[in-house]
Amino acid sequence: MEEPKKSGTFAKIISAICLVLSICLLIGVCGHCYPQIEQTIRQAVAGVSDNPVQEAFGVLADGLGESRPVKEVLSESYGVLIGEAD
Repeated sequence: MEEPKKSGTFAKIISAICLVLSICLLIGVCGHCYPQIEQTIRQAVAGVSDNPVQEAFGVLADGLGESRPVKEVLSESYGVLIGEAD
């Protein structure tokens, strides 16, 4: 009796790479042809842009980027997070 021939690992790796590339190309084409779908997917992955956590992080990143004192930036960011700041 002959044993069934095993497929090579090289062929499996190439197949997986081709599958990933084809999925990436499909997503790219869909994003180019249907930009509203891309925006919906971005919101689903990243969340709503006016979310308090993202706003607080933005305040924190901007403040630290401007070389402001850390204590001041953290308190301002916390105020945005809990809704005290305008």
